[in-house]
Amino acid sequence: MSALTQLEGIEIFNSLRAKANFQVWWGRLVRRCVHLCSLEELLGNQHAYGRRDIGIRTVPLSQIVASIGRQHDFTNSFLPLAGVSEQRWVGLYLALQGFAGFPEVELLKVGDKYAVMDGHHRISVMRAAGIEAFPAHVIEVIAPPTQASTACPPACCHQIPQDICHFPRPTSRPMLG
Repeated sequence: MSALTQLEGIEIFNSLRAKANFQVWWGRLVRRCVHLCSLEELLGNQHAYGRRDIGIRTVPLSQIVASIGRQHDFTNSFLPLAGVSEQRWVGLYLALQGFAGFPEVELLKVGDKYAVMDGHHRISVMRAAGIEAFPAHVIEVIAPPTQASTACPPACCHQIPQDICHFPRPTSRPMLG
């Protein structure tokens, strides 16, 4: 591993974190949440009654829209926010460059969309590297056949979830201007 490659990784990480912070700021300004969906939001009104392991599948990164437990650490485009370790991210960046092994990602499939169970940093690094699809270990949610399994994130994932993005309540005071 060269020091130049490590510095490049740190530079990319810092650039992505700045971009993520801008997206959060802009999202608040225009009242759009930029965080990942939670698994509950992805499931919507579907009631899963089980899971099954479907093994290794090639998954397009664009279909990963949710997180199990880390939805506030990354934006919906997997840009790293304050809760993300620079050291871990850069280490995975170096691993992707061929300096070490790149561990497998674990995803939960809901319809045609995916939630990350394990591998948030790896997905962030792959998106930063321009990778469009990758092999992942996939577990599929089993839902009753009467409910369509073409789950798509509900509008609230990327709209105005007041409780998630902490928007201030509107006031009745007149605007100055």
